This record gives sequence, structure tokens and C-alpha cells, in this order.
Amino acid sequence: MKVKDLKSYLALLKDRDDDLEVVIPIQKRNVLLGVSPHVQIKAIGRGIDWDSGLFMLYPEEKLAKTDSIKKVWYILDEIAVKCSAKHLGKSCPICERAEEAMKLCPDKPNHQECSDLYNERKGLTI
Repeated sequence: MKVKDLKSYLALLKDRDDDLEVVIPIQKRNVLLGVSPHVQIKAIGRGIDWDSGLFMLYPEEKLAKTDSIKKVWYILDEIAVKCSAKHLGKSCPICERAEEAMKLCPDKPNHQECSDLYNERKGLTI
């Protein structure tokens, strides 16, 4: 999409549409009802340096490509199924076995996030 295409679409909107929220739809597992999963947009603007030919939408949350997220969840599923160790901390086999998954994440999960992901995938509640 080009900026001119966006302008053309926005020109078609009516005054009653002024309060519509502008969001980015996202893929999310196990969502069956309700509003489509989405991320808010915090800012928009022209890219700089190498991105100077782009008009950017900046989401409230960091986003990753779906393929990477699917691979992360696959790896965590595999860990949850195969690994029966408790989440131990500094020398944690769960953190170590999730290393490949964590490399695919935009932000590396901390110890608590790793534990929460592991327990969620394994179906545990603490």
C-alpha cells in the first residue's frame, strides 16, 4: 500500500467514522469470541535513514512475524511435553532448552516469563 492509497481510503470515510479506533489485527491462539485480537497504534510517521522510503505505523507492543511466533510456540510445546524438570532458576534446564525459542522472540523472556510460558504450555497453574 502506498500513502496515496491510504489517503484515498481515508477520504471515503464519513464524519461518523472519526471516532473509529485504528489498530493492527494480530494472530492469537485460542481466541474464539469477541473483538478480533489487535494491537493499538502509538504513532505514525515517515521512516528515517534506510527506512526513508517508508511510512511507518508504530504499534504499542513489539510485533514479530507469525512464522517466528509459531516456531517459538512449537518449541515451547515440545519442551513442555518432554521436560518434566521444575523451573529452577540460574542453571535452569527449562531456560536452557528454550534457548532457541528465546532467540526468535523480539525480547528475550526473563526467568519469570520463561517459567510462566512453560507452565502455561504444560497446563499448570501456580
